[in-house]
Amino acid sequence: MRINIASSRWNWVHASWMPLAGYFLSLATLGCILEWVSFHFGYKRYFISIEFLSAFLVAAAGWRWLGAIIFIAAIGWEAILGASSVLFFFNYSQIQTIARFVFEAKASYVLAFGGFLAIAGILYFGACRALRRVSWPQVFFASIGLVLLQAVISFREGNFIFPTIADRKSLLVGSSMYFSENIIEQNRKAFDLGRYDNVEYVPVRWPSALMQTLGSDSENKTSSRKILFIIAESWGSPGDRRVLNSQIKSIENSDNVRGMTLGSVHAIGATAFAEFRELCGKLPTKLNLKEISEAGLGECWPKMLARQGYRTVSVHGAHGTMYDRLHWYPVIGFQEKIFKENMPIITGEQCYSFPGYCDKNLFEVVGHKLAGNDEIFLYWLTLNSHMPYDRRDIFEYRMGLCEDVFGRGYSEGLCNYHNLHVQFFEGLAKLIRNSELSGTEVVVVGDHPPIFGDESSKSYFEINKVPFLHFWVK
Repeated sequence: MRINIASSRWNWVHASWMPLAGYFLSLATLGCILEWVSFHFGYKRYFISIEFLSAFLVAAAGWRWLGAIIFIAAIGWEAILGASSVLFFFNYSQIQTIARFVFEAKASYVLAFGGFLAIAGILYFGACRALRRVSWPQVFFASIGLVLLQAVISFREGNFIFPTIADRKSLLVGSSMYFSENIIEQNRKAFDLGRYDNVEYVPVRWPSALMQTLGSDSENKTSSRKILFIIAESWGSPGDRRVLNSQIKSIENSDNVRGMTLGSVHAIGATAFAEFRELCGKLPTKLNLKEISEAGLGECWPKMLARQGYRTVSVHGAHGTMYDRLHWYPVIGFQEKIFKENMPIITGEQCYSFPGYCDKNLFEVVGHKLAGNDEIFLYWLTLNSHMPYDRRDIFEYRMGLCEDVFGRGYSEGLCNYHNLHVQFFEGLAKLIRNSELSGTEVVVVGDHPPIFGDESSKSYFEINKVPFLHFWVK
């Protein structure tokens, strides 16, 4: 009789709580995958989202397809949280704009995302099968237990409603939707755009690199007839000056350089914001890039210089459809636009970090345009120093460059990043040896601080500042 009672108790535990354990294992597996993504791209999130808990609770109550819809929405909010954190979005229209370019991303990223969706789907329907033997009140109270545990952690840390400033280890259970709202509001404050709800473009609060070098009024102050303006992808401002000196050493030591100065610019947000910051002296409160009007934006540098007789040319190794540049570059004044689609196809020379042609292949294009025009403003947006800083884009990898400035214990991504920028400035130093470029005024500025998945690499750089370099070619 005792054996039968013990056996029946075990059967009850096995029939009820073991499936519940399988449910939590599914949640934990999903959380681990998304946590790895957040570490890789350098942002914070809750380990288990309330949205996922809600999806499983609805499924446990018998509405599996409604649960599936909530589950898909939960994945969407995770994506919004990541994009808002990494790219400093402060408006949902920006997310919609970026989402249109998902198939412009690297094929490996698209395949990885598809693989994640497949794994997430398996976990969801596997958990649903386990929950058939579990009553929804059990799921409900188990989930409430997790939420209460998070409440205890939050109160202990003295932070209950601001997950953005909480320590990662304190973020156990919470809403991805609420977290992303916090991030977006924080970004709005960083851009100081909260008071511009009805305005599409607002003047920058801090002078851009072009304002500090070419001038800040409506007329161009420079006397140079050839201007090379470069926005260098992910070129950040390091706290240790040795890092920057190592990157620009080839320019500093060049016999073809005169009047070199270094400065810094306040910068946050995605690359497109840096373009507006520099080329127009304004920031868009929304990214409706297909509907840009000169009336709202004002006269940007390319338009201004074209009016003064300059040939205005843009060069970028990616497709013109990225950020709708084909649409808005002509509006701000570029007469000629050179993108991946109208360059000769260079077999085997596309970047690994981002779909497009590597910077090392564009020096010849840039040099040819500068040499072939007496009065020209050439804007070059670089490409392959884009995160994840792929080592295969470095044609001469030098570990010593990193050991000299970072010592030991640096990440591979940080060393790749450093090599890529050293490589770029060495290419620039070689370019300006061309005697036909004599007198060219050169301005190089970063678009935003570099993105790293580890705190150690991040700590080397200012969080809201990028450098600029200004010189003339002898």
